[in-house]
Amino acid sequence: KKKKAENEKETFSSTGCYNKEWISLTNKLQKLETVTCRVCNQIANNAVELQCGEDESVEHAYLYGEECLQTYLKQNDGKCPIHQRNCFNHSKSKTVRKMVSELLVICPRQYDLNKKQPSEGTNSGEKEEQENGTDWNLKNQCNYRGAIKEMKGHLDKSCQLISIKQLVSLEVQNQLSAVNEQIKKLQQDLQSSQNTIKELQSQLEKVQIKEELKEKQPKSENENENENENESDNKKFQQFDVSFFFFFFFVFKRFFLQLKLENEKLKLGNEKLKLERELNGKKQSEEISKIQDDYSILKQQQNAILTELENLKKKVELKNSENKITRGNDSEDGKENSTDNDVSNANSRPHTGTSSAFKLLKTFTGHTAAVYSIDYSAFGGQFLCSGSYDKTVRIWDVETSKQIQLFSDHSSHVTGAKFSPYHYHYNRRNVICSSSDDKTIRFWDVKDKQPLKVFNEHTGAVCSIAFSPFDGRHLCSGSFDKTIRLWDVETFKLLYVFKGHTDAVCCLDFSPSQGNKNNGVSMSCSPGRTFCSGSYDKIIRIWDIETNRELTEFKGHGFAVSSVKYGSNELKNIGGANTILSGSWDHTVRLWDARSSQQTHVFNGHKDWVYVVEYSPLVANNSKIGGGNVICSGSKDNTIRFWDIRSSKTLDVIKIDEGENGMRCLKFLSPKTKEVKRKSNDERNGSIHLCCGSDKGPIRVWEQ
Repeated sequence: KKKKAENEKETFSSTGCYNKEWISLTNKLQKLETVTCRVCNQIANNAVELQCGEDESVEHAYLYGEECLQTYLKQNDGKCPIHQRNCFNHSKSKTVRKMVSELLVICPRQYDLNKKQPSEGTNSGEKEEQENGTDWNLKNQCNYRGAIKEMKGHLDKSCQLISIKQLVSLEVQNQLSAVNEQIKKLQQDLQSSQNTIKELQSQLEKVQIKEELKEKQPKSENENENENENESDNKKFQQFDVSFFFFFFFVFKRFFLQLKLENEKLKLGNEKLKLERELNGKKQSEEISKIQDDYSILKQQQNAILTELENLKKKVELKNSENKITRGNDSEDGKENSTDNDVSNANSRPHTGTSSAFKLLKTFTGHTAAVYSIDYSAFGGQFLCSGSYDKTVRIWDVETSKQIQLFSDHSSHVTGAKFSPYHYHYNRRNVICSSSDDKTIRFWDVKDKQPLKVFNEHTGAVCSIAFSPFDGRHLCSGSFDKTIRLWDVETFKLLYVFKGHTDAVCCLDFSPSQGNKNNGVSMSCSPGRTFCSGSYDKIIRIWDIETNRELTEFKGHGFAVSSVKYGSNELKNIGGANTILSGSWDHTVRLWDARSSQQTHVFNGHKDWVYVVEYSPLVANNSKIGGGNVICSGSKDNTIRFWDIRSSKTLDVIKIDEGENGMRCLKFLSPKTKEVKRKSNDERNGSIHLCCGSDKGPIRVWEQ
């Protein structure tokens, strides 16, 4: 039997969801879980997030492909697919759309072609049919690999393979050709049968004429005997002739029915092709209309952006003019200041040279992929712990620069590694806590080299962890499942799940252990009882662990917030513990006031994603960079920048080799070999050791 052409859903479509099996060939299924459409269980194209408005307890956003959601709503009278209600909200998920568009895939035509290859169990007839439709494709292979967003251009311009629709069309044509050959053969057999019947009828007429002539002639006895014998023979012949006639009649009838059946199949095939052409034409017209609408929207957005840029340009020019006037007034006021103030200003004057005041002190080598987290401990010596994309956690001796321990139980990238302050204060031992893309949080005993506990309640990759500053009894963890979980380190139990972010939680930080008790602000009155979080949803949120409530949020970043850090009263930075420092993939560093929920500073200078931000721990003098008014940031642009909070200017820049691909994490160390001296104005003076983890694996310590 001939194998029917399959009318399967397209692997790659400009509007419909993408084939999950196709994308999973080059991507891990774990990664695809967060971008799967809840209707068709394929990879969501033009992802839409949906929330049910009538159910107050539902805080989770569900993901759908735009075309699947529209089809579902049409078929179900516009009711919510979550709880079958009419009240729901949906919005475009730009983050998921970007994530899906950047997924690496092979050519969809090559994938479809591979699926059509004959398996070992296919019989010879089926193999011959498949080879007839796809023989030229077997001689051509498309080895293209690229992002989904580039696939349409590849298929339209560079792919040499024909599409699955064309393959189906070729297969249908081959079947029609085979049917036509059968029809011709049946017609020939029919003609031959008709000729045979005519010959038999002619012979029958001749025999009947002979019999009539013999009946008219006188008959003798011998003739009568012969006549009887002839009559007997004629009867036998006539019986044989009738049987033969009926045999050919049934054969002809069977051929006729088969011919009629094949004609009906041919008609159905033609109607199917006609319907497919009409459907394809309708889809093309709809796509063209949609493209035209999208172009009009983009044109309007472009005009709006150009108008906004012009307005920003005017504001910048106005601001520059105001700064010139302000600097002139400051210069006149400075002449009236006392000698003591002149000295103080000289000590805090920013360093504007292009060369860095830092020098490379030492390097720790061992990691083979990006180092995402570094922490420091002075218990029983000086130690570093680090977590890396190479799936390992490593312990280092700071003085010897040697690796002394390695933990490799994580099955995916390690995103966080910190020393547990609780086990240090109460058990006097070094314990490491690590988080991973494998959805787990693990505790390790450094001395015994054994795992202590595993938390596995998160349903997505764990991006970040942070310990409370009091005694480290509380641990917060942020995840791709859009939640923050609060844990009790003493009992190893989950205390609460915070929900509010609409995308992955990238970073966390607890408020300092010493709050300002005179400012009257609830967030700082409970030091260590609040924490802040940054997310892919571009928002920073502050949470209270006593009431389990969200206190406030900060909006302003244009891309994912990658790092957050509370200010410190101990460092005497402006605003103290009521300030929050943040870094983002929008290339900026920002400072926020927790009391007013407003942005106070924006630091521009990085040319790529900002991965990490920190406060500098030492006070500045003529040659040192630090103090409560100085912050630093590490970026994908291979620089570490130091900024003056008061002027928003760059104080110094550490430039890293381009091969490092950026600074993922920073940690200021407190080396025992350097004594900290205090001046009369209560400032601290000493050497700064800055530890940096790069995207390529080495960990470097810089000294100023």
